[in-house]
Amino acid sequence: MFVFDINGKEMHFGLREFLIITGFKCGGCMVFDHDQNSISKLLSRYFPNDVDKVLKADFIRVFKEDGLIQEEDFFNMSMIYFISTFILSSPPQLSHIPKDHFLCVESGQYITYPWGNLSFYNLRHSISSQMAKDPDYVKFEGFPLALQIWFYECCNKVDGSIAIRKFNRTPRIFNWDISKNKIYFDHLQKGMFRKYGNQVIEILLLLFINLIFYE
Repeated sequence: MFVFDINGKEMHFGLREFLIITGFKCGGCMVFDHDQNSISKLLSRYFPNDVDKVLKADFIRVFKEDGLIQEEDFFNMSMIYFISTFILSSPPQLSHIPKDHFLCVESGQYITYPWGNLSFYNLRHSISSQMAKDPDYVKFEGFPLALQIWFYECCNKVDGSIAIRKFNRTPRIFNWDISKNKIYFDHLQKGMFRKYGNQVIEILLLLFINLIFYE
């Protein structure tokens, strides 16, 4: 669970909040229901030199190369790409896609597997481990957009030049729309994240400054 110290008041972001924001399946058993000795057809066909895992960067390169993926494999490869780059985001050159994920998709178990558990764990682990090394620079993994949307949901007012609330429903991620394709940090410092003159802005700034993580 994440614990944020905001002007002396604690706010918690745990698996429950992650579920409400994203709608990802959470809870239940995280064990993959297949024989560990099973052979992945996709791994064997497209990555014959990789038995148990493939570098994410190599998978992305193969996936995006025109004409390389056979038509019968396109759906499953697309699903692995979606899970690996959207739900379980991480630096492609530093992370791998395990054989378990290939087998899970090939067998159809990906539909009921609680990817939300794994996504939240990756987000939690990336922040806690990296803040211990360099608290001034943290590269989020998992699904960091959930934290961003949660920040918006906790505010009484959000700068309309950054995000606009469109709805009030669950999953909460569907409530918000961005105002611009790109927002530069200088704009945030002068506006929504400025330290003085706006209580909501001050709270958001403190969220990043006083992030505390508890295992």
